[in-house]
Amino acid sequence: MQKIEITTTQKVAIEYELASWGERLLAFIIDLIIILFAYILFESLLEMALSHNILWAFILVYVGVILGAYVLIVGKDIRKISPFFIGFLCVFLLILFLFVSFVEGVQQTGIFDMIFVLPIFLFYSLTLESLMDGQTIGKRAMSIKVVKLTGREPILNDYLIRWTFRMLDIWGSLGMVASLLIGSSPKRQRLGDIVANTTVIRINSSMNLRFEDINRIKSLENYEVSYPAVRQFSEQDMLLIKTAINRFSRYPNDAHRTALNEVLKIVMKKLQIQQRPPKPIEFLKTVINDYIVLTR
Repeated sequence: MQKIEITTTQKVAIEYELASWGERLLAFIIDLIIILFAYILFESLLEMALSHNILWAFILVYVGVILGAYVLIVGKDIRKISPFFIGFLCVFLLILFLFVSFVEGVQQTGIFDMIFVLPIFLFYSLTLESLMDGQTIGKRAMSIKVVKLTGREPILNDYLIRWTFRMLDIWGSLGMVASLLIGSSPKRQRLGDIVANTTVIRINSSMNLRFEDINRIKSLENYEVSYPAVRQFSEQDMLLIKTAINRFSRYPNDAHRTALNEVLKIVMKKLQIQQRPPKPIEFLKTVINDYIVLTR
């Protein structure tokens, strides 16, 4: 599995698994199905509104959907919605009302598609990635997300750059440019990712390792257990201890030292050890070995 290491703004190096070409493709297909469903739904509602001369009602529903999506995606109380967003909706609604007043007699949907339906197709990924922390519905379903290689959180500018290059990466080349670059680049970046300095990672590790695979030691017959109380720990606890040791050994900075000390305090408290061990890393390794022997 191809991995990448990103150093955060706090100078902590974190290793991520890169999303595969197949995972990104499946996320794209899920998003495309949602877009097509939304497109058909709004096209049908628009045609119905025009045939019954209730275009005003359609506009109100349209704006209501935008507002509802904003509240659901961002997770905000409706009373705490940004004044900027309310202002934007008011201006948008005013423009739509003015537009309708000029074309009220038109009974064909072609001109309205450009106003109401086409934006769903065009701005789906840009809007959702901006509001859902680097994810669309498809990416969330596949447990992948967009991240910045500099370690900071992506901003609207980054998502805008990625979205702009979709026209060339995906639509203009039928996905061939994106597929070629994702499959061949060391960081699995399409052109939009390269320009925005982003990539797509897995949120959850694909490796389903048992703890026995991490540390191979001798059997109970020829190993003396130092801390029998380690039975109270879980396998996830041991993996966390092992990760803290590896991080500090590889990157002995203040952040990893602090994390290691916190893990040490928790382990000592659970094992009811009062005096700090003179060699914390050796102590934690012993705890891990004891756990493996006692639980294997």
